[in-house]
Amino acid sequence: MYFNAHITVTIGDKILQSVHSVSVQNDSKEIGSNCKIVVPLACRISYIAAPNTFLTDLAKTLFKSGDPVVIKASYDGYPEVNVFNGFVYEFIENTPLTIECMDNIFLLNQTTVNVSYASISLRDLLNNILKGTGVSLLEPTIDLKLTNITFRLMSPASILEWFKKEIGLNISLSNNQLYVNVASNTVNQVFFDTSRNVIKSALQKPEAVYLKLKIKAWFIQENGKKSSLEVGDTNGELREVFFYKIPFNEKEYQRLAGEALIKYKMMKFSGNIETLLYPECNLFWKAQYIDHRYPDRTGNYTIVGMNFTLDKSGFHRHIKMAYLSDIDSQVNALGVDNILIPIP
Repeated sequence: MYFNAHITVTIGDKILQSVHSVSVQNDSKEIGSNCKIVVPLACRISYIAAPNTFLTDLAKTLFKSGDPVVIKASYDGYPEVNVFNGFVYEFIENTPLTIECMDNIFLLNQTTVNVSYASISLRDLLNNILKGTGVSLLEPTIDLKLTNITFRLMSPASILEWFKKEIGLNISLSNNQLYVNVASNTVNQVFFDTSRNVIKSALQKPEAVYLKLKIKAWFIQENGKKSSLEVGDTNGELREVFFYKIPFNEKEYQRLAGEALIKYKMMKFSGNIETLLYPECNLFWKAQYIDHRYPDRTGNYTIVGMNFTLDKSGFHRHIKMAYLSDIDSQVNALGVDNILIPIP
């Protein structure tokens, strides 16, 4: 069995007719995603307004930094998948040439803002700095109270990076929507089954059970105050965890930090799977995964990373997953409205 694959790369008002490969990297550790389009030095294009009009010229002459980029892909008989939306960032001149692109993080780096508040909610602050950028919050969004907070001459992107580091939230773009929450708060779900739509699985148990670990637990209260404590081996490898909206209680904080240490040492699976272009999914979706060869791997996971490779070897997704919970044994992953392509 084989699939006839199609790709459409549109930059500005031009459609690329000569594309060697496309790779897209999207990881929850970063706010935005990036894309690399490999093309010949002299590209052949057609125009959206005149599809039968073709032109061959140097890529740097045809395109410029800031041009909007839309990449779509599909198999014969299946709907188009929106692989990437963003903007041209720079050109890496070589043979062939690489066009590097950024998603809407490009827009969040274009302006600077000055904000200062004696008291404001996180949601309101985010809405304020996103005004006019074309990016909006993806609901549900976690909300916290912030006090005496000031940002001077900072881009919206750098402010988001500050919150990601200081509060430990997962902040990531999905097209023109911004996810601000914890990874366990999934926004949608997808179903994977090793007998139907998984090419390879590299889910493994972590080696943390054999390591000396030290947990630094951060507690962010409803009023925005932040405190921390450490548990575990004083000489162990440091891991940070964040808890939100929990009233100050030293015994409760000790208990939660201790539970976090135990969870880090628990032998739960995480890692990567490889699928075809379908089913469609995105960061922070809940993935119900069924493994017929290794049933211990079966469970609910969160998608925390996803890379696309679209080249002569095929159109594949490489999905990074983190363990969420055991799966309900009664769930039938094949009885849902998802595209499930059998793997020959």
